[in-house]
Amino acid sequence: MRKGLFGGAISGVIPETYSDISAVRDVPDNQECFAEQDTDTSIIVEIVEMEDESLEYFFNDIAEANGSSETTIEYVERTMPCVSSAIPGSSVGLIVGTLKVAKFQEQAENRVRLYLSAIRLPQYKTDILISLNAPVVINPASSSATAVVQSNIAEKQMTEKRILNQFLESFQIVDPTVFG
Repeated sequence: MRKGLFGGAISGVIPETYSDISAVRDVPDNQECFAEQDTDTSIIVEIVEMEDESLEYFFNDIAEANGSSETTIEYVERTMPCVSSAIPGSSVGLIVGTLKVAKFQEQAENRVRLYLSAIRLPQYKTDILISLNAPVVINPASSSATAVVQSNIAEKQMTEKRILNQFLESFQIVDPTVFG
């Protein structure tokens, strides 16, 4: 389902099963956050000022901000055609890895796969970070322990990739004044 983000200034397809997190807790103004309760998977769209930083920098920054005790980068793709062909001057990259993190500052850590895509928009001096966070292993003592995690990892990863690609392929800037 196409969702309007940032007051409708940006849009993209996010599955209907994902709920807007701002309805239950505060989300920073530069972020939109959606989560699927049954899988504990989330999608975060964040507008940040463009910096001369790499995908690895953004990945490690997210890991650090979430207190990850362990990170592994599995895959990096510097140029993806899906959005960059639709928005002249833009480029899109993807980095995939895992983080070992605790939810809500709990003691119990979960292993989470992070798909992080950066849409570079030099004409607006902006990067848009899209992160899809999907649990791989949930600690039984975690508050996420009741989430259903599919046992077929390969099938689960294909679903996660499809959701991210669907968002990237449907990504649209409706009102560029959102960038200031």
